[in-house]
Amino acid sequence: MAQSQPPAADPVTGMQIMAEPQLPPGFEQANALLEDFNRGYARRQMYDKIGKTLEIMFANALAEQQPVDFKRGMKSCVRRAVTTGVAYVELGFQREMGPRAGLTEQLADARVRLEREIAALKENRVILSREERRRLFKQ
Repeated sequence: MAQSQPPAADPVTGMQIMAEPQLPPGFEQANALLEDFNRGYARRQMYDKIGKTLEIMFANALAEQQPVDFKRGMKSCVRRAVTTGVAYVELGFQREMGPRAGLTEQLADARVRLEREIAALKENRVILSREERRRLFKQ
């Protein structure tokens, strides 16, 4: 019969050294499973937080934008998503203190053109370009 060996002793203190505990079989697999679960749970929490942020941004955009334009844009986005499977919405932000940059120049140009056209019509002479005449008479 084989005799069991006595436990080893620490050479400095002389105390017995306990053998390291053996891990049960499948411990590494269980540990990997728990780590995978924790990663998935953390990812799910991140997605929930992103969803809440998007809900807040959506409510904010809905409150700040003109409801008719925003609603029409979202309806067209839904139609595109249903037909093609892909859709996106580009939110454009506008300053509350005044018009967009460049809009005032466009309005001034349009006013000058309109005043010119009105003056020309009063004098019974038309100064419309060929393309403008085609566009006006087609409508």
